[in-house]
Amino acid sequence: MTKKSMSCPHCGTAVAVWRNGNRCCPNCGKTFRVECFDIAPVKQPDGVLCGWATTLWLLRSFGEIGNGTVAAGKLRDELNTDAKRGVRPRWNNSLLREWAEQLSGRNLEAGEGTLPLAIYSALSRRGLTLKNPIRAESPTAFVDYLEDTFREGGRAAMLLWRLDGFWHWVGVDKKNGQVRVMDPACGAYIPFDMALANWKKHNVNFLVFGIIRK
Repeated sequence: MTKKSMSCPHCGTAVAVWRNGNRCCPNCGKTFRVECFDIAPVKQPDGVLCGWATTLWLLRSFGEIGNGTVAAGKLRDELNTDAKRGVRPRWNNSLLREWAEQLSGRNLEAGEGTLPLAIYSALSRRGLTLKNPIRAESPTAFVDYLEDTFREGGRAAMLLWRLDGFWHWVGVDKKNGQVRVMDPACGAYIPFDMALANWKKHNVNFLVFGIIRK
């Protein structure tokens, strides 16, 4: 376990830290946020677990994995990715309903895959929330929304989709001034500009979900 030293923003005391998340200063007793650790990308083990991998990465990057809040092995069941618990609700949102109806023949309630509401619920239980509004954008119209999210210490989940039924979750963050995509398909970080060029080439659309701490 790699440790770093940070100065408490409240009293200036040097405090040992070892993961992102909340840290209580042993001197003044006040809590501050740790955001200095890079988080390893998460590779999806099969064709349907991109949503699970993206959610796991988000929880780790906010310091919510490893402190007892959820075990990675149980997250797949919590997200109901395998649709084992019957009908799964979609968001009661006209934008998302319209988008869902365009996914040619995909049965979102019964088919495998991680739905937006499941990810939101898992994050919300752990003190994370959406930076509204939810955005359905072309690949050139959402940069301000992402930057607003990053300024608040957030990250983003993006649901890539096409009318042929293609559907894939990725994560987005900003590290050392560079925006990057965490793509579970390859289990690696990709420069955002490179990913954006590839999405344009393949006519990919997406929903953008900015995630911040409540």
